[in-house]
Amino acid sequence: MLRTALTVALLLFFSAAGRAETSPIQVKLTDRFFSPSLGAQTHITVTCVRSGTLTAHILDRDGFPTRTLATKRAVRAGKTLLSWDGKDEAGVIVPDEAYSLWIELKHGKQTSIYFPANALQEHFDLKAASFDRRTGVVSYILQKPSRMHIQAGAILENPITHEKEGPVLKTIVNREPRLAGAVIEQWNGKDESNSINVSDRPGFVLSVAATALPENAIFTANNRVLSFLEYASKRTGASMLTVHATSHAHHAGLSALEDHSPELVIEAENATPGKDAVWLAENPLRLKAHVNGLAAPAFLQEATKIYVFVDDRLTQTLPSTPDARITVPVQDLPDGEHTVALNWISPSGAVAVNALRFMAKGHDGGMHAQR
Repeated sequence: MLRTALTVALLLFFSAAGRAETSPIQVKLTDRFFSPSLGAQTHITVTCVRSGTLTAHILDRDGFPTRTLATKRAVRAGKTLLSWDGKDEAGVIVPDEAYSLWIELKHGKQTSIYFPANALQEHFDLKAASFDRRTGVVSYILQKPSRMHIQAGAILENPITHEKEGPVLKTIVNREPRLAGAVIEQWNGKDESNSINVSDRPGFVLSVAATALPENAIFTANNRVLSFLEYASKRTGASMLTVHATSHAHHAGLSALEDHSPELVIEAENATPGKDAVWLAENPLRLKAHVNGLAAPAFLQEATKIYVFVDDRLTQTLPSTPDARITVPVQDLPDGEHTVALNWISPSGAVAVNALRFMAKGHDGGMHAQR
């Protein structure tokens, strides 16, 4: 009797599983990664469970329509093949980025939409990234295609609070898309000013953060003419995304122009460059700083702060202004070479960074260039 009941239960289970509803629209790519500037294209197989009319758009990373592949095309149940040559509606090769799909199938009064980008994607940190000083390679493994943010810096223990702190000294990858698998990034081990060997500093650390990309993201590559920020700054229309983040912490829900760490420019107002990019100035060292580039206006809309680090230790936290002035006392520093690093930080995750080196000699307030 027990065996009969178990057999009936199993039959019911498999019958229910067999009745599980299939997604009305299924998508498969022949090439997830291709180079439009080399004449390549990707083919998209759309499988529909019923006949109807099909509309398909390529969307950019912010959900703006880039190219229409089909408009109310009559299709039968089964497979339909679409192709994209990596160009927008104006026939311009799109910049390197990860693009997504919006596909609509209408059957009578029924409408099914395939739109995987219309959801907040998972954000996670990678713990297993490594840097090989000999080859200049940062390596890590991605389990899924992701948008990457990789920074290098130095972390020391604060002798008073015993908390770990330190500056970001280099943005190695600035919220760029990467395919799943083993990934390598080239980096020479230096900071944004290209004068400080970050990888040789005590407390050297890499921070590797990733945000998963939508299902069936399409990567384009090898556009040497146009960057995505340039493209995004000139586009028109509106995003098709309807799901928005309640908070922009950890880069959630940001557009490309909001999500990019801008360039940070530092000028020493009372200093002149000495040998090997080591500065000569009077005490205190007076700095002027501003952010630059296409992402700067959106960055300055955030409630940003400037963190000042001397020899990788936090010395000041200042409110930011478009043209910031920073005063760095140096009279108590020991003789020799020192660094001052600025981290201009937004609460959403973008960080503008830069640093400079200077020589302190004597305790009379003077700084002198290295000879």
